[in-house]
Amino acid sequence: MNKLIDMHTHTIYSDGDKTPDELIALAKKNDVGTISITDHNNVNVYNHITKNNNIDIIPGIELTAKDKGKMHILGYGIDPYDTDLNNITRQLKENDVEFILRVVDTLKTKGIRFADKDISFLINKEGTANRGSLARLLVDYGYADTISDAFNLYIDKFGKELEQDRKALTYEECFEAITGAGGIPILAHPYTLNRSQVELEKLVLELIKKGLKGIEVYHSKHNLQYIRMLENIVNKYNLLFSVGSDYHGESIKPDIEIGYGKEKNLCLTNCSVLNYLKNRK
Repeated sequence: MNKLIDMHTHTIYSDGDKTPDELIALAKKNDVGTISITDHNNVNVYNHITKNNNIDIIPGIELTAKDKGKMHILGYGIDPYDTDLNNITRQLKENDVEFILRVVDTLKTKGIRFADKDISFLINKEGTANRGSLARLLVDYGYADTISDAFNLYIDKFGKELEQDRKALTYEECFEAITGAGGIPILAHPYTLNRSQVELEKLVLELIKKGLKGIEVYHSKHNLQYIRMLENIVNKYNLLFSVGSDYHGESIKPDIEIGYGKEKNLCLTNCSVLNYLKNRK
């Protein structure tokens, strides 16, 4: 029986709750044979993997680009030690720290306060300083019951205006960073773009011109109807397809399981992105 494939996972080096070794052990337990660890805007995780448990690990990253809101670009087959890519991720960390501190200042005006040591840890920890870590802090302090509540009640509510002038890469810059590090750019979870089929297809055509190689068709938040629509786009324009649970861990996304997604709806053993990467070696 073929092993499962999960090309979209996160660790403590972005907004996940598992160490890389814990993530890999869980993947093995769930009969996943290939994973990509795609932490947000950094590749620090690849300095901390001590054992692979006979699982194929495809080096990856998830970069955030400015669109009408946010667009996420997955990069697969990258060299995580590429100098230019690491210079870019260092700048992204600085941008993220600036944004998080502005959100914290805004929360202070609403009576939400944290100890200086906790904010210092959040912005200085290895990897990204991200909204997920701030959401966890809100839960730890008792301002919210769950991560989802923390986003809905505070981060999305009070950080929305700040997002508008937040420093970020364009999707062209994301593509350049990924291809410059030897990888291929894939559009992540298109459902987050909130576009109609016509609008999405128009966007995909623009992205193809700039170097897009594929789409994350199978994702834990994509229903069957949406998957069929994405399959049509991928086939129509001869793009690659990827599969990912977008696993963050039980405390972040409790309904998403590595390799399986939500309610056992993923469980894929085929991925043309993976086939492409293996064949190009």
